Parts: sequence; structure tokens; C-alpha cells
Amino acid sequence: MRASLRAGVLQLGMLILIAPAALAADAPVVAAPSDAERQLGQVRAEIERARLAAGGGGREAGEARAEMETLEKLARILAEQRVAEQRAQALAEEADALTEHLAAPPSANVAAAPPYSLRFFDEAAGAAEALRHAVALAETAAGDALALLETARAESKEEARVLRLAREQRSPQPSAQVAGEERRRELAGRLAEARVRLRELDHRNALAALELERKRLQRSDAELAWIREHVDARERDLDEVRTELAQEEFDAARRLELSRLELASAEERLAAAQRRIGAARDPQPAAEEEAAARRLEVARYQRSVAFLGERLERVAADRQLWERRYQLVSDRASRVEVAAWFEETARQLEETTRQIRIRATRVEELRRQSEEIRAKIERASDPRVGHWLGAQSETLGQLIQIYTEDLAGLASHRALEQRLHAELEARRTEVDLSDRIRALFDVARSAWHYEITSSENRAITVGKAVSAVVVFLIGYLFASAVTRIGGRRVFSRVGMDEGAAHAFESLAFYALMVAAFLFALRIVNIPLTAFAVVGGALAIGVGFGSQNVVNNFISGVILLAERPLKLGDLVELGGVYGTIERIGLRSTRVRTGDNIHIIVPNSSFLENNVINWTHNDETVRIVVKVGVVYGSPTRDVERIIREVLDEQTGILKQPAPMILFTNFGDNSLDFEARFWIRMRTHAERLQIESDVRYRIDDRFRDAGIVIAFPQRDVHLDSIAPLEVRLVGESIGARRAAPVGESDR
Repeated sequence: MRASLRAGVLQLGMLILIAPAALAADAPVVAAPSDAERQLGQVRAEIERARLAAGGGGREAGEARAEMETLEKLARILAEQRVAEQRAQALAEEADALTEHLAAPPSANVAAAPPYSLRFFDEAAGAAEALRHAVALAETAAGDALALLETARAESKEEARVLRLAREQRSPQPSAQVAGEERRRELAGRLAEARVRLRELDHRNALAALELERKRLQRSDAELAWIREHVDARERDLDEVRTELAQEEFDAARRLELSRLELASAEERLAAAQRRIGAARDPQPAAEEEAAARRLEVARYQRSVAFLGERLERVAADRQLWERRYQLVSDRASRVEVAAWFEETARQLEETTRQIRIRATRVEELRRQSEEIRAKIERASDPRVGHWLGAQSETLGQLIQIYTEDLAGLASHRALEQRLHAELEARRTEVDLSDRIRALFDVARSAWHYEITSSENRAITVGKAVSAVVVFLIGYLFASAVTRIGGRRVFSRVGMDEGAAHAFESLAFYALMVAAFLFALRIVNIPLTAFAVVGGALAIGVGFGSQNVVNNFISGVILLAERPLKLGDLVELGGVYGTIERIGLRSTRVRTGDNIHIIVPNSSFLENNVINWTHNDETVRIVVKVGVVYGSPTRDVERIIREVLDEQTGILKQPAPMILFTNFGDNSLDFEARFWIRMRTHAERLQIESDVRYRIDDRFRDAGIVIAFPQRDVHLDSIAPLEVRLVGESIGARRAAPVGESDR
């Protein structure tokens, strides 16, 4: 029992040594140490008596041991009360010392003398941020201490209620068992009361620690404000930052090249492992785990390459952030730049925060995956499987380390963004008379240079428009004065009548107005194309009137560019044959075989189907059709036609002519003679076709072959008798029309 008591006292002593110094109170209430010592001495005496009673036997010994355990708990709580009282005294002394520091000016608490660099200011700001975090933790601790105090009070009230109920139900002469039970209830009540006093001390100490941390934060904020007022944007400090960033950029670039080489090697090892699995008919578990380890290795180097690339981008972004901070501190940033930087930094800060959340989530996933791998290692029976599982676990650890390093870089980058954002926000809120004047000037300048529209890569701004209007008004006044003076003095002296003078005056006025208008556009550098809307409205009216002219003009340009027609071509348009003699921009002149010239609009050649017989080649195929009566020798017909074609001049031998027996017609056997000629004019084609028909007719007549012609057969119905009737002598006898006449 003594050993356990000494162990409890030793633990309380360790609590005194390691108790955090981050808790305080509004008005620390410190109990008298003599009371805690006196109560602890009484409890220890009771523990010794209970120990002696527990040395015997029987039920009394068991009750004594239970009483001794309760007394030991009470002794530990009283010892913790003594520690809490000492803690309260230490917090009170620290609060007194801090009050003296708060009474001194902020400059007395800053280690260095002004002016201060931005790096020194960032260190002070980081310390202030840590104190704000400590205040938040102290507030949480005070809330937890209050909750524990409420719980202890509820338990103490319950113990007191149970004890009162037991005393009310006690008989006048209680038995030893009832007396022992009442004794245990009394000890439980004392234990609960002691726990309440301990929780009260803890709560008071938590409040005292909270107040202490608030005073520390107050002092830190005062020192930070002093440092901020005496920050000097020295160029050498910025050069130091640039040098550090350049070194960081160099290190990241070198590590990036090494990671790329290692990635290539890892990909080769993965490919080899996959090839071994593909070659094996039944892959072993060790081979599959090896492939998984190689994939993790490739993923590790891929993440390294990606994060190092992002780190290089962050270094460039950090350089820009530092330069903007120095421009802001040295008051070299305009209000427009401050507003633009503020919006941009807010977006970047939000993006960085989002990336940090994503990376943190990924780290948790990797840690869970690592736990699963370690569980597999413990269950693995094959040493080779265990080896590759260990390689996976090691790679996951490296991957977690890469993510952790990147998270640290992102956190540092976000801290820099937060500082710039806070400084920009403070600059936006700090507005004095000069800033107001500068802001109005910036607004006016922005409005003056506001771009209304653009034309030919030239901006048309409000300032240019206003300048043009002013110049035009001056030109209007000048034109009015000049024409009025000229009309009164010049025209009247030369003897010009009033009507002519008024006409010349009006013409001169409008000429000067046009000159003033053009001069105004020239002064403000506004191109005439800026008035394309007005010109477009005018062009619409003109366009409707000249639609056909423009259509033919564009068609002529297309004909000249694409050359579907050229001079000398034989064309057929709407059943009219003619030769192209001239292609103009609006129309084309065509001469027919009758020496008639036709003027054809160019659009007709593009909108209608036009046959160009001699576009690329003068060779064309001609078809001559002929029909012979039924019963004619068809082979002789073919032979005669082929001989005619062979003898005819103007018919090409290649491609060879072709004779086709095309159909059994109503009145004839139909043949076609297809042959090729070189046609230069339409009359030449007609002449060759005519000669071929002449010769076919002559040769068929010599051979006794009859060329068919339409025929009509009359059939008489001889079943019924013919009716004959005499009409008159002057007319004579005529046979009536036969019945059943039909045409075939």
C-alpha cells in the first residue's frame, strides 16, 4: 500500500514537472496549502489504521481493505489538489510578470531595433498566430474543465442524497454491517467532494491560463503593430529572398531531373515484372506482389515528378508574392493594382486551400493502405510474398513522406498568400485624403481609358470619343464662322447673286464639316471602319438595288478564277449551242452557229447546268440510231454499219466504234452506232452524223435491207357478213367501214 501511495505521489510530481504553462484565471482562487497538507495527513493516518485492520481475518478485514482503497483514491485526489494549488500560484506569478511587460512600451519587448525587414515581421506574425492557436486551445480546455466540474458536482450531489437516505432509514441500534455500509458511503461522499474541489481548482486554473494566453496575445499584437509600423522594404532584404528562392528553384530542378531518371528506371522494372507474369502460365502470388510493388514504385516517382514541377511553379509564385509585398510596403503599388492583387490573391488562396485538403485526404488514404499492407505482412507465410509486401510498405512510406513534404510546401505558400492578402486588405481599408484623391484620379483615368469597342486592333475609348466630339464642335464653329464671313464679304464683292452665293456657302460649309470630321477622326486615331454600322445601313439600301449587278460581278470573278469556261469552248446552255468569245466581269459573250451573239449574265453559268463540250478534251461520243424491218439479217446489218463507220472520215479509230442491237421495237429492230469524233464546232458534229446516215441508207438499199418505218395493220372480222348499202349514184357504191377494226 505504501508503495502504491509513493507511486501516486511520484506521478503527481511528474504532473507538476510536465504540466503545461498555457492555462490562467480571471481571479485565481488559491486554497491554503496547509489545508491540503492537513487533509492529506489525516487521510494517510486513516490509511494506516485501515491497513492494520486489514491484517486480521474475517469480514472486518475485507471491509478494511475496501475502505483502504477508497482512502488511497482520496489521497491521490488530495495530492492533485495540492499540485493544482501550486499551479495556481505559478500562474498568478506569471500573470503578474506579464502585466509588467504589458505596462512597458512595445519597443521595449522587441529584441531588435528598427527598421525591421519583412522576414522579421513574418516571424513575429507567426508567433502571434501560434498564440492565437494557443488561446483557442485554452478556450477549449476551459470548456472541458467546466464540463468536468459540472459532472463532479452532479456525482457529489448524488452521493450526498444516497447518504442522507441511508441515515434516515438507519435503526436506533444499527448492526455492524449497517455501520460499515454507512462508513463506505461517508468515504464515497468525501471522495466526491474532494473531486469537486479538484475540478474547481482545475477550472479556475484553466480560466487563469486562458487569461494569461490572452495577455500574451495582446502583448504579441502590440509588438506586431510596432514592427509593422517600422517595416522598411530594403532592396537587400528582397535580394536575399530572391537568392533563397533561386537556390530552392535550383534544388527542385535538380531533384526533378533525378526523379525523371528514376521514373524511367522504375517503369522498366515494372514492364519486366509484367512480362514475367504474362509469360507464366500460372503466376505465383510472389510475382503478383512484385508487380504491385513495382506499380507503387512507379506511382511514387510519378508523384515526385509532379510535385517537384508544382514546386517550381510555387517558387515563381512565391517570388511574385514577395515582390508585391515589397512594392506594397514601399508604397509603389497603385490603388488599381492593390484591388487587382487582392482579388487574384483571394482566388489563389482558395485554390491552395483546396489543394491542401485534397493532399491531406490522400495522405489518410495512403496511411490506411499502409496499415492493410502491414496486416498482410503479418499473415504472409511465403517469405518471397512477405519481401514484396515489405517493399510495398516501404514505398508507401516514401510516398506518404513525399505528400507530407508537399503539404509543408503548400502550407508555407499559403501562409505567404495569407500575409499578402491581409496586407492588401489592410491597405484597402486605410484611406486618407491623398488616397481618396488618388482613388478618384484612378477612377477618372479608368473611365477615360475605358474601351467602348475596337476596330482594326485599335481601341476606341471614352477619351477618344470625347476628344473627337470636342474637335468636331470646334470644326463646326469654325466652318460656320468662315462660311458666314465668306458669304457676306467675298461672294458679294465678286458680284455673285444671292442664290449662287447661298449655294456656294452651303457647299463650302459641308466641305469644311467633312474636313473637320475627318480631322477629328485623325486626331483621336479612330479609323473610318469604326463607322461601319452607318456605312452598313447605307450599303444595305445600295445592295438591294445592285443585287444582280454584284451577283454577276462575283460570278465573273469566280469564272475567271476557277476557269470552268474559257475562250473558244463550245457550250450548250438552254438548248443553244455557241462558242465562248469573251468573258467579262458582268456578262459573257457567246456566238452561235448562226453567227448570232448572245450576251449571257455570268450568274447563269453558275446557277444553271451548262454543258461544255470542249472543256478539257474535244473528243466526244456520237450515237446514230437506225431501225430495220423484222426479218432483216441482223449480222449483215451490224457488218454494214461497221464498214460505214470504218470508211467515214472524221471518226476516230480509238476508242473503237461500237454497234449495239438495242431493242425489238414496235415497228423495227433497233440498232445504235456509237463512235467517237473530235468535235471543234457543233456544225462539224452534225455534218458527220449526216454523212453516216447517208452511207447507211445507201448500203442498206444495195443490200436489200429495208429501213423500218411506222406501220398500221387492219384486220377484218370475217365471221359476220359485210353490210353493203347504196347511198347514191352520184357518190357511187362505197363499202361500209368494217366491223371490229383495230390498230396494232
